[in-house]
Amino acid sequence: HFSKTWIESRENDSPNPLDSILFRQRIDEFEYEILSKNKRRIFASDERINLSAETLKAITGRLEHIDLLSMDADLNGRMFETFLNSTLRGKDLGQFFTPRSVVKLATGLANLKVTRNGSDRVLDACCGTGGFLIEALADLWHKIDANPAYSDTEKEELKSQAANRSIIGVDVARDPALARIARINMYLHGDGGSRIFQLDSLDKKVRELANDSSEIKEEKAAFRNLTLAGEVRDPETGLLPGLADVVLTNPPFAKEYNRNQPSDDALLDEYELGFQDSGQSRAKIQSVSSMVLFLERYYGLLADNGRLISIVDDGILGGPAHRRLRNWIRSKWIIEAVVSLPGDAFQRSQARVKTSILVMRKKKTPEESQPDVFMYYCSSVGIDDSPRQRTLPIDALNRENADAEIAEVTGLFVKFQNGELDDNRWIVPASAIAERMDVKAVMPQLEQRTIGWMDSGLSPLKVGTVLTNVLEKQTEADERLLDVDTTELAEVSYLRVRYDGFCEAGETVNVGDLPKGRFYIVRSGDLVVSHINAIHGAIGIVPEHLDGFIVTNEFTVATVSAEISPYLVWAMLRSPEARADMLLRSTGIGRTRVNWPIIKQLQVPKPPEEVADRIIAALKAADEAEREVRRQRDKAKEAVAQDLLLATPLSQTIIAAFKPPR
Repeated sequence: HFSKTWIESRENDSPNPLDSILFRQRIDEFEYEILSKNKRRIFASDERINLSAETLKAITGRLEHIDLLSMDADLNGRMFETFLNSTLRGKDLGQFFTPRSVVKLATGLANLKVTRNGSDRVLDACCGTGGFLIEALADLWHKIDANPAYSDTEKEELKSQAANRSIIGVDVARDPALARIARINMYLHGDGGSRIFQLDSLDKKVRELANDSSEIKEEKAAFRNLTLAGEVRDPETGLLPGLADVVLTNPPFAKEYNRNQPSDDALLDEYELGFQDSGQSRAKIQSVSSMVLFLERYYGLLADNGRLISIVDDGILGGPAHRRLRNWIRSKWIIEAVVSLPGDAFQRSQARVKTSILVMRKKKTPEESQPDVFMYYCSSVGIDDSPRQRTLPIDALNRENADAEIAEVTGLFVKFQNGELDDNRWIVPASAIAERMDVKAVMPQLEQRTIGWMDSGLSPLKVGTVLTNVLEKQTEADERLLDVDTTELAEVSYLRVRYDGFCEAGETVNVGDLPKGRFYIVRSGDLVVSHINAIHGAIGIVPEHLDGFIVTNEFTVATVSAEISPYLVWAMLRSPEARADMLLRSTGIGRTRVNWPIIKQLQVPKPPEEVADRIIAALKAADEAEREVRRQRDKAKEAVAQDLLLATPLSQTIIAAFKPPR
């Protein structure tokens, strides 16, 4: 029936037969399955295809020659995800997507198991559009199909069991209703989405709300029954079956539960992490992030020996504010792996949070000791998921690099789990995670890395011996400190230091409009280092035309000793080796700050005279080339103004009088 000819043959019966006949039939079929409790709602009972008949005929004409029924489920699903990518883009809705390569890596680290008795049950209690669940199902099916010991009948039975009994998802969102989107996504990937629930999985009692529909109430009752069944220990083994064997998830980072809200207060009372131990008593904690609560919730939902593979904010792994949480983790879980993700892994959702994948197993007993930990730092995973809508050639290379990295990490981790990993670079002793758990802070490979210039015999030069921080002592900073109350300046301009290492003019503001804080005046020839962006290369030398501009206390301003060229220091500080050293020396999480105590401890090679001359000559030649570019541009502007008479006084007056505000 999916053809323009069929549509045109039925137009006398209905102006839009694709909607009123075919889609209506499908809706009725779904309603029957919902009433039979075989499926959960995807479409509203009165859902319509709200496109004009002409538009639908045009779409049908494009697709009618493609056999959509015989298309494999994965391709159908990928088509749907492509549609979602284009419709749910943007900061608010982009948060619902975990980059596909991050999902693949996490699923690989889960190392899901399939036997003749069934497969691992996989849970994502904040599943969004279902990315982790779809990847888990694909992984299980691949392992079933790849096992030559299974007959075709066994394979079909195991695949059906995996699709309908082993995949469990929950999402609380109602606008849009992500659980329904996940059901569509799962349906197109081969599963009816019968175990995707719309509710707040952090509510341990799964309370009914006044505005819940009868279907939502039924969903909550079904989920309660599932969780209650998982809390009954097996009489023979004594093991807790739990709701799932493996959790694959990316919990929301920013949501807070606050006791000022009565519903949140009741919810937090159910959590150990909702209280602060204080001697003999327990004090209520005012607010707790959803990410922290999910760690405890998953512990309760998992079977004995169950495993959690979760994206986490690195602040949880290393931040001082989460020291108590890390102690709780060590008391409840065995940490199997920590895999650091690139800072830009979640660039598409505009999340500026450094993350890692945390792999843990529930302890068999409270006394079970923590063994060695697998650690790895990724540089490509997630980078392939660009925020751009336009595809560029670099995207294919990024995907290739991400796929190669996924294969590398998962291969090493499987060897580690089997006791076959001989490469100790990726193994961290249990004692190393007694305080922090983030890869950068505890991985010996990073501390013990080989530094090429040191091995080559070049003499070390401590940066603090050739730089003088002009703002370090108040007596030296007096003439550099902008006194807002006494200055005769009406306006000041900020200095901006770009990632490419060059300074430029920033915003000009009235002195009276400056925010609270300290501001410093820079002089020509100063070396200026951005504390926040030094690792990106934001280190510059102030040119003459920017003399007198100002910076905040988020910059180090230094003069360079006469015994070495400022250009040499500038070039060496912006080198990959120096920036890597800055990163490792900084103790912060995420957007690390590189301040003067770090800068002055850095070491760079003392360049031999011939090398120094070559570097300086190249940099001077580059400066002269840039000056020549400016001269040529000025000549072109002069020709426009003088020879073509395109800069008359009247035209300039008109612009000054009527131009709109910036």
